[in-house]
Amino acid sequence: GVTHATRTGTVKWALIPIDFSDLPGENNFNSRVEEQMKKASTWISTVSGGKLTVEWVVAKDWIRVSKPSTDYKIDRSDNLERVPNAIKLWNDAMLASDPNFDFTGIQTVNFILPKGQTIVNETLQGFPWQPEVTSVKTNEGSVSSFSIPGQFFDMHNREYWSYWVHEYGHAIALPHIGSSRIANPFLGLDIMGNQDGESRELSGWMRFVAGWLDDDKVYCKELTNLQSTEITL
Repeated sequence: GVTHATRTGTVKWALIPIDFSDLPGENNFNSRVEEQMKKASTWISTVSGGKLTVEWVVAKDWIRVSKPSTDYKIDRSDNLERVPNAIKLWNDAMLASDPNFDFTGIQTVNFILPKGQTIVNETLQGFPWQPEVTSVKTNEGSVSSFSIPGQFFDMHNREYWSYWVHEYGHAIALPHIGSSRIANPFLGLDIMGNQDGESRELSGWMRFVAGWLDDDKVYCKELTNLQSTEITL
């Protein structure tokens, strides 16, 4: 019964750069994210078998948040309501964005911070089941999720796109595989375990849960009749 974001059809994702009086954004932020947006769109279309398409809506310029960046220091990712400054940054980012951005039909907002920032160390994100997210009303209505990649995703061999799709996976009710901070043998084999793993694939089971597998791609047999079976792929 948990509300989740769109799994089929076309979903609108926003890309909004936010900066601060003491931390202005760099010129031409698009050069940092254009390829990442394309990769995210391609991944979603591929793993959903064409059942879900991402339409990006990008803010033209940096949007200035009301308070200096030092008011929003966030060291560690956790649930939105448990992180000091997290709700404040989320609320202030949306408050500053609302007069400058049309949120019509937007389901998830992917904010980016100025290049080289140090205020968000890991990440910040929110989901459809959190009232702290859905209670924020823009002129066009509320959104169902958001993300903010931090310093962690500016490190070598890490990319925004895999973080975006991992968090949107949660927004459509795909579970995390194991703990994000405790190693297990399966973490790197599915993007819902580790967005930076050796395989950024979405498993057949996860595709099944999302409703992205056609019936002819799923083999079913009653448990009472289950015996040794050979299946050719």
